[in-house]
Amino acid sequence: MKRKFSIVLIAVIWTIWAFLALFLKGHEIDRSEIAVKTGTAIAAHCVESRSAKGVKFKAHYFGEKSAVDDYIALPLNFPCDSNLIDRFNNKPITISFYKNHYLGFEVAGLSIRSVDESLGEINSKGGDLLFTLFVAVIFSFSLFMYGRDRKNQ
Repeated sequence: MKRKFSIVLIAVIWTIWAFLALFLKGHEIDRSEIAVKTGTAIAAHCVESRSAKGVKFKAHYFGEKSAVDDYIALPLNFPCDSNLIDRFNNKPITISFYKNHYLGFEVAGLSIRSVDESLGEINSKGGDLLFTLFVAVIFSFSLFMYGRDRKNQ
């Protein structure tokens, strides 16, 4: 009885993993779904804490009536210094985004994050699939050992 129950649970785990793998593989961002907003950066300042490093800025985007406060997280090794902040003073700005996630960011000709790099990271599902596979194998092995008949008892 215990063995049948563990085999059924192992089958359920692998079915869930298969659906998860299909979902992860099917959820990729296509370049045609990316929106772009352009405008002029007005002012900016660096924001640095233990959990985040970025630039908070005010920009007037084309098609909007008033200036908007915005924030962009900087890549890990990208310095937030006076040279970067100077690029925000009345300079052109371009932001590429998908839903609520910024993919590309360019200010005054300086590309801080490229769309291709962001798409590569987001669409790469290898690490997620490998992790979920590892978890499924561990659970399956544990259930197999639980359901195994012990002759010495």
